[in-house]
Amino acid sequence: MAREVDVDHIMILCENPEAEMNAFRASTGFPEAWPMTDFGAILTGAVWAGRMGIEFARLEGARNAPTRLAGLALSTRLEPWQLAETLRVDGIPHVPPTFISLDPDVELSWTNTLVGGVLTHEPNTLWLGRLFGGDRPLARWLAKMVEQMAAKPGGIERMNAVIKDELAFFVHYHPEATARERREAARDAFASEFPEPVTADFRVSVELDVAQNGSHRANWERLIGSAIRLPGEWSSPSGVSLRFSPASETRLRHVRIEGLYGEVRALPPSLEEFISLS
Repeated sequence: MAREVDVDHIMILCENPEAEMNAFRASTGFPEAWPMTDFGAILTGAVWAGRMGIEFARLEGARNAPTRLAGLALSTRLEPWQLAETLRVDGIPHVPPTFISLDPDVELSWTNTLVGGVLTHEPNTLWLGRLFGGDRPLARWLAKMVEQMAAKPGGIERMNAVIKDELAFFVHYHPEATARERREAARDAFASEFPEPVTADFRVSVELDVAQNGSHRANWERLIGSAIRLPGEWSSPSGVSLRFSPASETRLRHVRIEGLYGEVRALPPSLEEFISLS
């Protein structure tokens, strides 16, 4: 795989992301990664967990309840259309890169490239990647149609409606300099709250169940560019581990943050089912 894949953040869907995020920050002491912002169809904010972000979001039109671990956001050095072409060559289903700008001050917007064949209960639109994948004229045309739909009243809600359970996607922020400045500020704030040597044994991992039958395992191997065992583990460039375990279906199961507190840290009941801190 001709790209450097990393873990950018996980996404938690919930009905009241501001309350969930505030409660999580109060329990953990984690700094803000980006502020809670209401874009109308999307309410989103995130904390910085040392090696990745944890986003709390409500997507109008999607299934936001119950509070759950709903998304894994990856990053790459490739530009979105370069990424799409690489995914096409590797045979990974995907939706053409979708640019979303809801910020009237244009402080930050993003391009999402949804990937498929990696989760059992992913959105059912990923067959589009087989017809409109890669950096081809049809893909560019479809992306433009989606952007125009998103700009219309109710357009984002219709796009969000495909999200019922889980999704995996690449995110590319615009402008990159703004995103980089926010990330550096979050890293500095985290280092101030949890200085060395407290973080010497610090680990962040995302646990996934992987179906033993079917193509999910092979698609994950193509996606991250590394063979995986079941059970097995892959470490991203930023130090986030993806831990794969054999199961009957493929899903995001748990986030584990270790080595910060010396003891198990209590979390709000809505989060403790899929996040552990110690």
